[in-house]
Amino acid sequence: ALCMFGDWQHAQSIMDQMPSFYATSHKAIALALCQLVHLTVEPLYRRAGVPKGAKGCVIRPLRNKRAPRPAENFEDLRRDTFSMLCYLGPHLSHDPILFAKIVRLGKGFMKEYQSDSKSEVKDKMDTLLSCFLSIADQVLLPSLSLMECNACMSEELWGLFKLFPYRHRYRLYGQWKNETYSSHPLLVKVKAQTVERAKYIMKRLTKENVKQSGRQIGKLSHSNPTILFDYMLSQIQWYDNLIVPVVDSLKYLTSLNYDVLAYCIIEALANPEKEWKN
Repeated sequence: ALCMFGDWQHAQSIMDQMPSFYATSHKAIALALCQLVHLTVEPLYRRAGVPKGAKGCVIRPLRNKRAPRPAENFEDLRRDTFSMLCYLGPHLSHDPILFAKIVRLGKGFMKEYQSDSKSEVKDKMDTLLSCFLSIADQVLLPSLSLMECNACMSEELWGLFKLFPYRHRYRLYGQWKNETYSSHPLLVKVKAQTVERAKYIMKRLTKENVKQSGRQIGKLSHSNPTILFDYMLSQIQWYDNLIVPVVDSLKYLTSLNYDVLAYCIIEALANPEKEWKN
């Protein structure tokens, strides 16, 4: 109710007394907080996030005095928006539209960051870059993992990630693969389901059914590419006859998935604990 009326300050103090993501694990609370974020980012999104030719539905601000002030520039996002997103965490997956808005705001910021060379604002821009990287790590990637077979969100996220230097992207992929899935019960469940489904597909992958299996791999990779590719690479190490059908089956990946695959291959080759067949 506090989120619905825009009283973020009191809602935050109550959430702080609960375990992480406990409150937002309830869908109604998560959606109410998502709506509050919609209201907060609306002015900035209209200025810097809306794609050319898109109109969208204008959201009217709340009249409650306790409601967070709408963000007029990227610096204003640090006031309330980033903290609200951190409380949402992986539950941003309930609102794909807000997910896309945050990604587009990130793209708008990166364009300003890359074009602005003034030294007096560089510190502020670097701080904001760190904030967006943290949001990508703690909110966007975990939320993508809970969005089943959403290729559109994967491509939207790649539009932001391709603006990051490769060292930032690979660090995010490493966190996503090795740490994120142990941070929340829902993500633990999704990881187990992805591995189980990957085993099912790989057991039946042959030269004759590459097209059908490739589509299944593509669907599975849209949300959880790191888990899928890690398992596929481990199988290729032991079964050489899988190499050709696996390569043929990778035609249905998104741009983000190809970048994640490159990271997974580099990580596997650099891992001294794994022995590769000659």
